Amino acid sequence: MPAPSYIDLAIRRQAILERVKSGQVKDFSKIVTDTEKLLRATLGSLENEVSDMSRIQFEKLLKQIQEDQAAIFATATKKFLEAQAKIAVVTMTQELLDLGTTIDLTDTVLKDFTKKEIFAKVLARPLQTGTGTADLLEPWIKNFSDTQVRKTSQAIRFGRANGETNQELVRKLVGTKKSKFTDGILSPGDGIVTKKMRRDASTVVRTSTQHVAQAARQETWEANPKIIKRYQFLATLDGTTSAICRALDRQEFDFGKGAIPPVHPNCRSDTIPVLSQKFKFLSNGRTRSSADGYVNAEKTYYDWLKEQDAQTQLDVLGEKRAKLFTDGGLTPQRFKDLQFDKNFEPMTLEQMRKIVPEAFEKAGI
Repeated sequence: MPAPSYIDLAIRRQAILERVKSGQVKDFSKIVTDTEKLLRATLGSLENEVSDMSRIQFEKLLKQIQEDQAAIFATATKKFLEAQAKIAVVTMTQELLDLGTTIDLTDTVLKDFTKKEIFAKVLARPLQTGTGTADLLEPWIKNFSDTQVRKTSQAIRFGRANGETNQELVRKLVGTKKSKFTDGILSPGDGIVTKKMRRDASTVVRTSTQHVAQAARQETWEANPKIIKRYQFLATLDGTTSAICRALDRQEFDFGKGAIPPVHPNCRSDTIPVLSQKFKFLSNGRTRSSADGYVNAEKTYYDWLKEQDAQTQLDVLGEKRAKLFTDGGLTPQRFKDLQFDKNFEPMTLEQMRKIVPEAFEKAGI
């Protein structure tokens, strides 16, 4: 059996990373359970009703809840960042091993970093936060924590303003024992605050973990320019891949001049190195994963989509774009080029129509 190619190893690595993300989400999401316990203990033990407290008394209580909840987030964040530091080291080490497995390094010594060095480099790299701007990892997580503490405080203030009793407030925030605490605002059931808190926590964890792995990989590649010259963006071939990742799929970039996953929250895209000419033969016959199993690595996202059924194309593109894609006479590459402008801003159908009016006419749109 032939040795696995680099891209085969990369596919396996990304699959493992997705499992790691799930474990990280489970650990970090304990902040919700701990917040529930905090509110039950604090509000349930008060001698006076919150609605009857003086403003000074209430503000003192609220400040204590804020500090206690902030401590919960601080502990979780510290543990999370320690885990991310390990992920950075493992990623770098595995990257060096994969390169050593797939290419002949007889005359080349790969450069690596210490645990402290690689994580410092990762923390210094900005990640996409989905707001149109980039942020550093630590400030982004802190902003998430501060936002959740503020939302809890706002919910308590609102309850006091409505004259709710302590018991009513606890029930509203946490839920009831009868419903196993799944019917409150801060519950894992239909509660508005915690439902979003859990979803936001999952997004932060998954996006952060993808960023750490990709940043560690990029730093490793950039430290070895004799072997790796550029990198290639690799989107996941399935029906839930974002438009931006579909457009970036298979594009090659110079270091420091292109998009690096995550390019949006919950991004699952990957990157692979573009080797120097000496090692080009290693890409022969390589494959990449898709929703349908392994496909040739030269196949782009839109090549793959062209082979899917009409419903999948409709689900991915929407009605008009799907019709243009199937009936407009455009190649997958040409269709891909029409999705975003040079600044990677999504192009509207009208903007696309001005560029290829004949395709719209042929598709009957």
